[in-house]
Amino acid sequence: MEKYIINSPDDFNDYDWEYEAKGCLEVEVTILKDSYTFNFYDIRRIYSIKSNNYFEHNCFYDKNLVLLSNVNFNNIKYFLYKIIKNNELSYFIKN
Repeated sequence: MEKYIINSPDDFNDYDWEYEAKGCLEVEVTILKDSYTFNFYDIRRIYSIKSNNYFEHNCFYDKNLVLLSNVNFNNIKYFLYKIIKNNELSYFIKN
């Protein structure tokens, strides 16, 4: 049994390809009774943001920013599994 719940619409998996194409997604997750909002970005999207001059002062940041090779359901689930397994929840800010 998973130790987390991804608070998303029931058809989240049906639109996985769309999130992957967009390259970013904000998701609320309940982990061990605590709520977190993660901002997932595709590594290529970050480079795109930089090349489009979105860096106002040569920096980019977001609360609970997570870089993934691709923003998709499997990678998000793997990330959640790893931070729970490695006891790394303290790295992130609770809602």
